[in-house]
Amino acid sequence: MGGFEDIDEGIIAGERIENADIKAAAGIKPLKFEKRTLSMDIRLDGAQLSGASVAIAAVGVFPGITLPNANSGDITVTVEAPRGEMVKGERPTLHIWWNSAGTSGNARFVVDIKPAIEAVSGLSSAIQKSVISDVQGVASQLQEATIEFPPSIFGNSQLIGIKLARDPANTLDTLASDLQILGLYLTMNGRS
Repeated sequence: MGGFEDIDEGIIAGERIENADIKAAAGIKPLKFEKRTLSMDIRLDGAQLSGASVAIAAVGVFPGITLPNANSGDITVTVEAPRGEMVKGERPTLHIWWNSAGTSGNARFVVDIKPAIEAVSGLSSAIQKSVISDVQGVASQLQEATIEFPPSIFGNSQLIGIKLARDPANTLDTLASDLQILGLYLTMNGRS
C-alpha cells in the first residue's frame, strides 16, 4: 500500500462528493490577504538637482524645488519600499504636489522609475511615463498630478529610484511660468 494522497473527489453510497463539498461542510475557507494602501513619503531635501535654474526655493512656509519654464530640469530621488509590506505586481502611483504663479496652461511632467533590483546605474530598464497637469486658474494654488505605473517587479525592502522632469520645450507644456515641486509621495497596495 502506498501513502496518503490528496483526493479531489470520491463516491460514497452512489453519491459523488468533491473536496470543495467537504471543505464547505467543515467551514474551511481559503486564506485571503486583505490589502491596504501604503504611502511612502519622498524627502526632497536629499534630492539631486540637474539643469540650469533648477534650485531649492521656499514658497511661503513650504520648502520646494523650482523647475524653470526656460529650460528642462529634473529632480532625482530614492525611496525605500517598506519591508515585508508590498504585494508584488501592484501598481505604484507617484503623487506630485506642485504650484506656480501662472494662472493658465498645462505643465508636462516626465517620470522615470526604476527598482534597484534591475541594476542601480542607468535608466535602460526604467519605466517612463508622463502626465499633463492643468493649472487650476489661481496663482500659487496647490496642485496635484498623479502618474500610475504598470505592475512590475517592485518588491519588499527595495530601493526605488525616481527621476522627475519638466519638459517646457514640449508643445503640451503651455504653462508660461516656473513651477515649484512641493512634495512627492508614492502609493501602492500592500498587506494589511
